[in-house]
Amino acid sequence: MVLVIRAPARTLLLYLPAAAIPIAAFLWTNYLALGELSPAYEKFGTPWYEYEGSHWKIDPALPQHGIDWAYLSEGRAAYAFHMLFGHHGVFSLTPIYLLSVAGMIYGLFHCNRSSRPAAGLRETALVSLILSIVVICFYVFGVPERNRNYGGWACGLRWLMWLTPFWLLAMVPAADWLSSRRWGRWLAYLFLAISVFSATYPARNPWRHPWLYDWMEAQGWIRY
Repeated sequence: MVLVIRAPARTLLLYLPAAAIPIAAFLWTNYLALGELSPAYEKFGTPWYEYEGSHWKIDPALPQHGIDWAYLSEGRAAYAFHMLFGHHGVFSLTPIYLLSVAGMIYGLFHCNRSSRPAAGLRETALVSLILSIVVICFYVFGVPERNRNYGGWACGLRWLMWLTPFWLLAMVPAADWLSSRRWGRWLAYLFLAISVFSATYPARNPWRHPWLYDWMEAQGWIRY
């Protein structure tokens, strides 16, 4: 987005052809596998998923248990909390991204537009903040009730993971500020250590719950 604003012609000339290659490959392989261009995920809630004996087929006579049925026992407020600060929380599992929030705020209100480097930080902060708000709000308010399952069996909230490059860039001002203070460096080390642990916890199998989810479940605090 920043490149589109700063150099639209060159960005579109180079980016569009490069982006067209993986998009075309995806559509072609999807057609070979399914016989149509629509991805399989689009069929959720149809017989493609809810066939007899399927995990996704709801039987009123049987209780439903597990992360995929979280929506049966919690509302949007609890879901939003766990997305951000709870068992699948971006900030509880990877607190290093708290620096990204601080960096976005700093970039928006303290970076001088007349300075070229500062203007770049401001644009990065603005784009990162808008994207983050839109994506988070979409998954809290915009998806069907049955899709509020934290991404299912995954090591974290996978729907937000693609925002990582934006958050890493946005944290630069906050990381710089902390680096000049001894306590700030130790705080950043602590945040980084927790984040690294969360990222490596599912190393042998990414299709498992985050460590915080496992711990809270063992304590009896969540029962899906």
